[in-house]
Amino acid sequence: MSAQPHSDDAPHPLIGQGVGKYKITRVVGVGGMGTVFEAQHETLNQRVAIKVMHAKLMADKDSLRRFLNEAKTTSLVHHVGLVRVFDYGQLEDSSAYMMMEYLEGESLRARLAKVEKLGVGDALRVTRQIAAALAAAHDKNVVHRDLKPENVLMVPDPETPSGERAKVLDFGIAKVMEPEGDGQVLKTTTGAIIGTPTYMSPEQCRGIGQTSDRSDVYSLGCMLYQMLSGRPPFTGDGSGDLIAKHIVEKPQPLRELVPTVGPEIETLVHSMLEKKPESRPSMRQVLQSLEQLGQHSTASGAGSVVIVTPPDAVGRNESTKPAGKPRSKLPLIVLGVALLVAAIVVVGLNRSPGQRPQTGGGTGTGTATSSPEKPAPSQVTLSIDSEPRGAQILSAAEQRVLGSTPWRQERARGQGHVELLIRLSGYHDQKVVFDGSMDDSRLVKLIAIPPPPTEKPEVKPVVDPKKPQPIKRIGKPIGRPGGQPSGPTKKNNDDDDVPVAR
Repeated sequence: MSAQPHSDDAPHPLIGQGVGKYKITRVVGVGGMGTVFEAQHETLNQRVAIKVMHAKLMADKDSLRRFLNEAKTTSLVHHVGLVRVFDYGQLEDSSAYMMMEYLEGESLRARLAKVEKLGVGDALRVTRQIAAALAAAHDKNVVHRDLKPENVLMVPDPETPSGERAKVLDFGIAKVMEPEGDGQVLKTTTGAIIGTPTYMSPEQCRGIGQTSDRSDVYSLGCMLYQMLSGRPPFTGDGSGDLIAKHIVEKPQPLRELVPTVGPEIETLVHSMLEKKPESRPSMRQVLQSLEQLGQHSTASGAGSVVIVTPPDAVGRNESTKPAGKPRSKLPLIVLGVALLVAAIVVVGLNRSPGQRPQTGGGTGTGTATSSPEKPAPSQVTLSIDSEPRGAQILSAAEQRVLGSTPWRQERARGQGHVELLIRLSGYHDQKVVFDGSMDDSRLVKLIAIPPPPTEKPEVKPVVDPKKPQPIKRIGKPIGRPGGQPSGPTKKNNDDDDVPVAR
C-alpha cells in the first residue's frame, strides 16, 4: 500500500486498500499536511477518518515530527469537544497516518463567511464549548497554539440543546508543557513564528518561544470578538501589519462596534486580549465566566442566555449527567431512618434529663461516646479589583455596601454563590458572580458612561441702543409710514444691498 501522488482524473491509489480492519473508500479532503480518507470497518458498521501524510513531506523530519505530534498530543486528551484519535503509525511505504473519528459538519470559518457574525447567545455557546475542550487540554499540559475558525468544526449533536457541538481540530503544532519545566514534543527553530497572524498572541508574534496556555486564551478572545462584531480585533494589509498591531495596539472597544453587547461580555473579551499573558485569565476561568454569563442578562435589552454546563465540567451537578435507568429510592430511605435511630440512641445514652451532653472524657471507666466536634469548614478567599480603583462593592440582592476596591473577603467554602455589584460614579454598574467553591480573584475594567450631548446656546448679537441701526432692504419695496402705498419703484441694481440666492 502506498501514498504516492496521483493525477486528478485517476482514483487515489489508496482507495480500496486496508488499514488494519478498515477499508479506505473515498477521499474526504486534502490539506497542507496530508490527505484525509473515509474508511469502513470490515464487519462493524463504523466509519473512521484516516489522515495520510503527503509523500513529498516525508523527507522533511520537522514535518514528519509535526504530523506525529498531532496524533500523539490529540490522543493525550479525551473530551467530547476534541476529535478522537484511535490509532497512528506508518503504512507499508513508511507514510505516516493517523486514524480519527469521522466527523461531518461545517467549519466555523465557513459559517462566519456566510453570516458574518453570530448572535450573542450563539457566540457565547460556541465559545463555551471551545473553552471546555481547551481547558481539558490545558489540564493535560497540552497547548494548541494555532486556534482559529478553520480549526473548529460545527458537527450535529442531538444531545445538546442547540443540536450541534463545536469540535477543536488540528493539534499539528500543539505544545506539551512539562509540569516542571518547558519541555515540548515539538521542537521548533529559535525565533520561528508559529500560528496564524490574525489570531496569534503577542508572545507568538514576537517569536520568542514563550507560548503557554494563555496564548490559546488570546486566540479564543480574537475569535469571540469576531463572532460578536463581524471582524477580528485587528486587520491589516499583510502579516507584518497584523503582527505589529497584536504587539502594540489595543483593540477597539467591543461595545463601540456592537452596542447591544453587555458590559460583562466586553470585560471578558478584553481581558482575554490583554498583551501580557499573566494578565489574561486561564481557560478554566474563561469557562467559568461564560457559564456565569449564561445565568444572567448578557446584552442591553436582551433576555437571558442559557448556556448548558458540559457533562464533564468541573463541579458538575448530578442533573447534568446523561439520563440512565431510574434508581429506586427505597434503600436510601431505609439507610436514612437507620442513621436517625442510631443518632437518637447515642444521644440518649450520653445525657440525662436536664443535662447537656458531655463533650470531654468523663470520670467513668469507659471511653467517651460523644462524637468529636466537626472541624471548621475550609475557607475560600474572594477578591475584586477594578480599573479605576475606589469603586463600591455592593450586595446585588440587598444593595448593601460591603467595601470598595481593592476588596477582599474570606468565607466558608460551599456557602453558595455570591452576586456583587461594582459601582463607581460616571461608570456603568457591573455584576460579578462567585460560585464560592474555590479561591477566586477578579479584575474588572469599568466602562465609562459617555457624557450626554450638549446644545450650544444661541448667541444673540449685542445691540447698542445709542447707535443707529442700519435699515436692511428686502426684495419688496417698503411701504410708506401711515400705511400709504409707495409710488412707482425703480429697479435696484445694487447687488450688495439685496440678498440673492446663488
